[in-house]
Amino acid sequence: MSQAPAASPAPRPSQGKVPPSKARRLAIALRPAWDGPNPFTGMFADAIAAHGHAVRGFAGGFWQYPRDADIIVLHWPDEFFVARSLKTNIRALLFLAIKTALAALRGQKLVWVVHNIEPHEKNHRPFPLARRWLFRAVDGLIFLSETSRELLYRRWPELRGKAYAVITHGHYKGQALAPQVPLPALDEGPVKLAYIGQLRRYKAADTLIEVVGSLPAETVRLDIGGSCNSADFAEHLTALVGDRTHVRLSIGRLSDADMEQRVDAAHAVALPYRDILNSGAALYALSRARPVLAPRLGSLVELQAQVGAAWLYLYEGELTAEVVTDFTRWLRATPRGTEPDLSAHEWDEIGRRLDAFFRHLAGAPTSSLTQ
Repeated sequence: MSQAPAASPAPRPSQGKVPPSKARRLAIALRPAWDGPNPFTGMFADAIAAHGHAVRGFAGGFWQYPRDADIIVLHWPDEFFVARSLKTNIRALLFLAIKTALAALRGQKLVWVVHNIEPHEKNHRPFPLARRWLFRAVDGLIFLSETSRELLYRRWPELRGKAYAVITHGHYKGQALAPQVPLPALDEGPVKLAYIGQLRRYKAADTLIEVVGSLPAETVRLDIGGSCNSADFAEHLTALVGDRTHVRLSIGRLSDADMEQRVDAAHAVALPYRDILNSGAALYALSRARPVLAPRLGSLVELQAQVGAAWLYLYEGELTAEVVTDFTRWLRATPRGTEPDLSAHEWDEIGRRLDAFFRHLAGAPTSSLTQ
């Protein structure tokens, strides 16, 4: 069951229905929106725009600051957590200074979509000044699961007093380029695993290569593809593959069609994260009706309860050859329907909840579209 649209110590919005033509149209600026590297942000923007709001994306910086926006939404505000360069640091502080001034002058609100509790990359110095200022400037939090909310409050208890909404991570069915392909037959041949997403250290593609590489080629095959922002890590992955013929590695940005075809050709998708809060890759795989192997971390336990235990296999601890072997047996032995239950991840409902929350923050009447 999906979560309530908003739970907050702040006053609740008006419950009276207002005709859509009379409901206030909010100006909402997103970073990023349709131009982001992850299609999630575009679908998120579409879900808000469907309720009549003026939605636009912005890149950041002084001249791009959306001064006329009622609400600003940040998906990954990493520059407020880590110090990257003098220019980036100044830009981050200037952003917060403008927001603070406009909040006082015209009530502009700032919302953080909590994809991560803090940045995954650990090769930058912390930026505690900007982080503290960000936490003071944030007016609302959007969580993609109840687990995300609990973990954020545990790490940053000073955010407990902020208004918040709990939604879910929407599915990717609307992004499909081709009709859904039935799960390939799990005959006596090798189980075909795919890895999708960026090749970053915390996603542990290296561990996956080592583990599958240690197993007989006739039992399991692995197809890994994705972009990599570290030349050293890309070189490390290439060396791990070596001459193993049952592991295929493609480093570079995958087109939407290529990623879809790789997932469709697989029996399952393997996501051996070392650290994770929410997984868009898991939702993408499930949207193509492919079972997922992942660790018992973050919001994945909650996701398993939503989509069904026959579609998401969670393991404890580190990924090992025994885990992969058990997973292949589970794939063959577990009965499942043609697709998982993604009813808790429908964008229409997510858009309704976002509309209600943004109107709540802005003090605007609720449209009858959201009732």
